[in-house]
Amino acid sequence: MLLSTDDRDVLDAIAHLCRATAPLYDAVVYTEDTFNPCQDGDRFRDTVADQQHELDKPLRAAAGLAPILMPSGLNTTQRVRWTTARLATKGLITALA
Repeated sequence: MLLSTDDRDVLDAIAHLCRATAPLYDAVVYTEDTFNPCQDGDRFRDTVADQQHELDKPLRAAAGLAPILMPSGLNTTQRVRWTTARLATKGLITALA
């Protein structure tokens, strides 16, 4: 894994949090998209931008998640529509008009 061994406690805490809160959720929607590393207000993102895709799957596995995977490349409006449609299909929300 790309994280240092010092971060093992962080991953363990994430896994415990996910297991403890999993029964509270009907679904977890997950996107593997990454965002522009040069965004205003996030001066640290560009220092780890090259690691985002490599860390994605190990972190998800460590958390024990079985999420609904959102297609990549959607803009914000498309993400909302896709998520709403998927959750409505599963009967978790009422479809919006």
